Formats: sequence, C-alpha cells, structure tokens
Amino acid sequence: MEKAEISDDMEIINVLKSMQNQKLKVWTWQKKTLESGRRPVHFALITRVDPIKNVISLRPTNTGGYRFLPSEPVFFLHEETGIAFLDKPHSLSEVLLTFKIPKLLKRIDPEHLASLQLVEKENEEAHLSKRENPRVNAKEGQIVSVRRYSAKKNIRHPLLKFELYDISPGGLAFIVDDPAEFEVNEELEIIAVQNKAFAKLTVGVVRGVREMEVEEGRGYKVGLQFIAK
Repeated sequence: MEKAEISDDMEIINVLKSMQNQKLKVWTWQKKTLESGRRPVHFALITRVDPIKNVISLRPTNTGGYRFLPSEPVFFLHEETGIAFLDKPHSLSEVLLTFKIPKLLKRIDPEHLASLQLVEKENEEAHLSKRENPRVNAKEGQIVSVRRYSAKKNIRHPLLKFELYDISPGGLAFIVDDPAEFEVNEELEIIAVQNKAFAKLTVGVVRGVREMEVEEGRGYKVGLQFIAK
C-alpha cells in the first residue's frame, strides 16, 4: 500500500527527480482568481532538482508563460500518482517557477482526485443559445494559424498552429493541450485556416477556455469571437 505522506528528505528528492527524468507534466495552480475571473492553472515540467541549493525549478509548457499572482501560494500536483504539495514560490517569473524542496509530499486519494476540476468542462448545449451564428464543425486535421495580436506594428509575435474545432461568421474555436496557452479576453490575430490566408486583418478575442475529451484523452477548447479592428 502506498504511503499517504512522504517525509523522508532523500525519498522526496528521488520522487521529484524521477518526475524530472521522465518529463512528467504536473499541474500548478493558485486558488485566487485573476481579473478575468479564472484562477491561474498551468501545466509545468520539472527542470531541476538541486539538493545542494534546496531548490526545485519548473517551466510552463505553454508559450505565454506563467500568469501567477505574486506572493500567493501555488499548488503542485502530479495527477497520475496523486503526489502534491502547497507552498509559496521561492522565485517567480513568466518562464520559471521555483520552490524550496518541500519537507512533505502528500498523496491525494483517488476519490478526491476524481472530484477535482481545475478547468471548466465544455457543455456545448449550454452555450448554443449565446451564439449569434451557427458554427460548422471543422474537418478532421484542419489547422488554424494564429498569433498574439499587437496594435504596435514593430511587435510581431510567433506564429502558432492548432487543430481547428469549428468556425462561423462570428468566430471560431480550436484545441490546445494546455489550458493556460491563452487567457480569457486575450486578443489573437487569425492568420490562416488550412493554409488559406485571410485577406484582411482578422482579430478574435478569447471568450472561453474549457476542458473537453479528444482522441488523445484530454484537450482544451479555446473559443474566439471575431472583433472589429
């Protein structure tokens, strides 16, 4: 039977190093919500476990970086094993999160894990009435190309490509593998759909990011509403 808690220093280090070596994704999140009303939830990878400096480092798996609130505690969870801890960051930037190596790792029981909902689940029927235009489901394998929008012409963000989910005259949706890839109210420029470039500037604002089942297991649907620019 697996222990409910791990308090031995070397065992804790070995558990964290094993996650690092296997490149296992972990959940990191804060309870306090952002201005958008969403709590910051990120996938992360452990990049360093340093027993000498007593530090564990993690990088986000999304392209936008961490959106954590300074001085607020951060939850850490490896979902498959239930290994978890809670602590304030030792340091925090957009690209790096560090903790002091925890003195205690807890193992969350499967029943509690099953009830944990970090990202709102998609409910297509509940949102149908809010749409002004009916959407057409994308064909399998269709790709949408976007970049973060900036009104400053000297700023050009990297091009990003995702699987298109649906599209309508009023907006579109696509699938990402990290719920923190984009934030609600963030503006994106839509460059092309299936390599067919848009003839004029087309910008959409993120209206929602919701968890949904996909062939690979779990994905996150980003819904955009087209806006005038």
